[in-house]
Amino acid sequence: MNYDELKQVEGMFLACGGSLEGFQFYDCDDHRVFRQTIGTTDGLSSAYTLIRTYGSCNPGDGYQGNEAIGFLDLTQAFNLYIDNSLVPVAISDPVYGYTLATSAPKQQQIVFNAVPPAGHTLSVDMSYLYYARFGADTQDFDKFMHQLWALKKVTLVSLRFGAGGSSLASSTSQAPGRSITVTSSPLQLTNADGYVGITNNAGNALEIDLPLYPSANQVVKLADEGGNAGAHNWTIKWNGSAVGTVVVNSGFISLRWNGTGWYQLGTQ
Repeated sequence: MNYDELKQVEGMFLACGGSLEGFQFYDCDDHRVFRQTIGTTDGLSSAYTLIRTYGSCNPGDGYQGNEAIGFLDLTQAFNLYIDNSLVPVAISDPVYGYTLATSAPKQQQIVFNAVPPAGHTLSVDMSYLYYARFGADTQDFDKFMHQLWALKKVTLVSLRFGAGGSSLASSTSQAPGRSITVTSSPLQLTNADGYVGITNNAGNALEIDLPLYPSANQVVKLADEGGNAGAHNWTIKWNGSAVGTVVVNSGFISLRWNGTGWYQLGTQ
């Protein structure tokens, strides 16, 4: 690679904090599905997570499984179908009208304007991006000629927040992920927290108190799943002192415990 390409790769690696932060990854071999079944309406739920089915081409042999997509690719067409209909549902449909909730990775959802009637199969056409991270905290760049470098191998790992938190480097304390709705402030976190998706329904600014006695090398990522931190700002505190804020809708902040205090890894 030339010097400009080197700086691009180095810049992305540093921006992600090595293997710490995830990013969107386009897989040219696996990025779109048609008539993907995402569930059956139960008459109670208004939100359904967008999933991708993997496994055998023969559904009868049982070798299939589902996984939530990383991110919905909003630059491509999205269509919703009910049962065996060949006509996509209009987003303003009086019964099945919907919006798309795409702020949280691995929690991409179709949200109906009203709870749809029970017993109907939901399927979609969609394009998606993987949510991935670098597989290591180091990269080996070899300069073999003037203005030319070699990077022989880059390992990426697909992240699965919904199955137990973000995948972090082996030296980082891993903690489960959870999504919560807050109705009063402050919100107290624990030393078991990792990824925390927050919907703030308190109607005012939110104070978030980090664990007073964190786990070794604990990393906490706080994401505004409710999408209203711009109106109701977050202040993150530890031991009574502010260590960060989130002041934009659908923003996030990542922090790591270094043994003596919390420091920011990234924010938006």
